[in-house]
Amino acid sequence: MPEQLWSRDNIISRIKELYLEREDLRPSSASIRRLVGAAIRYFGSWRKAVESAGVDYSEILSWSKEERGKKMAKWTKESIVAKIKEIHQREEDLTAYSVMNKYLSLYNYARRKDFFGSWKKALEAAGINYYEIKKSSKTTPPGKGKKWLKSLVIQGLKDLKTQGIPVESRKQMMEKFPNLTRQLEKLFKGWDKVLEKIKEK
Repeated sequence: MPEQLWSRDNIISRIKELYLEREDLRPSSASIRRLVGAAIRYFGSWRKAVESAGVDYSEILSWSKEERGKKMAKWTKESIVAKIKEIHQREEDLTAYSVMNKYLSLYNYARRKDFFGSWKKALEAAGINYYEIKKSSKTTPPGKGKKWLKSLVIQGLKDLKTQGIPVESRKQMMEKFPNLTRQLEKLFKGWDKVLEKIKEK
């Protein structure tokens, strides 16, 4: 999530979402380093932010790898459709930009070749008109230029990597995320350039 979009409310919302998905919420987790940094700025510490979200801090420190790994197997076509409908019923923004920021795991799995192949098709499977969602959205992505886009997709890849997805393998990425892989190659002018960005701290 771009730094300027953080606020106390959406930090709490993000922590709750990750907690429900059994994500690794330990402050050392690479996948949430931006969230942790923002939480420290707004709350003074990661612990205070987690507790403000109503989450037991000692619990997240004790989660085992096996417990966190359970969420890897949770997504199915049915659960993706159910989650989209749930978000829609709460009248939240379902544009790709908004979902990438708030429900990255859902977005990435919905776009997998063995699920729906695209966010548009996932929405349609849930009975939601993709173009109506785009037209009615009040969310305007900041800095629509390539620099913002590159930063967002690379962070998404890094998050996938922490979930055990072999993002360094172009072959496996093409099997699971063919559209995303082609877009990345076009955006960065080659897969080698994509790999360089993934390895950057």
